[in-house]
Amino acid sequence: MAMKKEVSVYELRPGMVVTEDVIGKSGQLLIRRGVTLNDVYIRYLKQLGIRRIAASRSDSHSPNAIPSFHIVSVKPKKESSLKPKYAASFHQELISELPALVRKMLASPPFGDIDRHQIAGHLESMIAKPEVLDGLFKVKLIEENLFRKTLQVAILATAMGRKMGLTRKQLDNLTIAALLYDMGTFWIDRQILSKTAPFDEKDKQKVESHTVIGYSELAKHFDEEIARVAYQHHERHDGSGYPNRTSGDKIDLLAKIVSICDVYVSLITPRPFRPKYEPIEVLEYMMGAAGTLFDPNIVDLFLQIIPVYSIGSPVELTNRCIGVVVETEGKPLGRPVVEILFDENGRAVQNRLMDLAHPEHLTVSIKKLL
Repeated sequence: MAMKKEVSVYELRPGMVVTEDVIGKSGQLLIRRGVTLNDVYIRYLKQLGIRRIAASRSDSHSPNAIPSFHIVSVKPKKESSLKPKYAASFHQELISELPALVRKMLASPPFGDIDRHQIAGHLESMIAKPEVLDGLFKVKLIEENLFRKTLQVAILATAMGRKMGLTRKQLDNLTIAALLYDMGTFWIDRQILSKTAPFDEKDKQKVESHTVIGYSELAKHFDEEIARVAYQHHERHDGSGYPNRTSGDKIDLLAKIVSICDVYVSLITPRPFRPKYEPIEVLEYMMGAAGTLFDPNIVDLFLQIIPVYSIGSPVELTNRCIGVVVETEGKPLGRPVVEILFDENGRAVQNRLMDLAHPEHLTVSIKKLL
């Protein structure tokens, strides 16, 4: 039996076991007795100004393993569960908008109407679970834009999971994880989240703790595989991410999928401090990050489901022509066939096609989507 011993947080090491509940300055429970510490826990305690805790060494725990998290919110009274009388209307609002969003995100090959219908149906079945609906309600309360981003990420992740041939259980877990991976942000101070200036180191650490908090909250209701996505979705293939600088195959497959979808949706979404990236810029970024930020195999799969330009997309070319994308299949990345509607001088034209992959048009490219 481990002896109870108080030690300074600066003496804590991964693998040590908490022998007494750790209580915060406001009386809230931070870490339960019996939890095995790792680097994330130790950094978390230092951030909160905890000086000493009761802990001892244990050879029975692996210091690299993610323990059963019991970290709770720094402000534990902040709860907003979805009340039954609101659940039906929130659920109806969600699923009524979902098919259109699926069509928008998966607008062209390799997805047809049947694929989109099946993906929307799968998402609807996962959203109908009370714990998922409640989690989505929390995400919506954080910020409307984050809520919409979450739905987009879930659509792409589900499409990738189907493309990979995941088992039904894995696909269910992937979809739920993609819907709730950012739920931990609900417990982060709103004043920090609303800042437009760059975060200082203290605020950055608080924001990054949403991965740990998200793991803790999801582990209460869902499979470990789901909770790990919240924990690892900011980890990077080269070990440059957080919270644990995990790299390569040590990052769970589902977390890798959600991670690349999260970055993609972030880039195609305009922010107060920058415009949205153009499709070709996003795809070039993804390809350039293969082997560093992202697993190359995951990047290859992602490029198979996300065409740069969808059929029917209105575009402006670098030669000032305006047109519509009419063919992408078999064409190099970012070099579709465009039907020109307005020429270089702004005059309307008819029956003029420009194959951007043809040698005579290689000096012309798509400038932006309209």
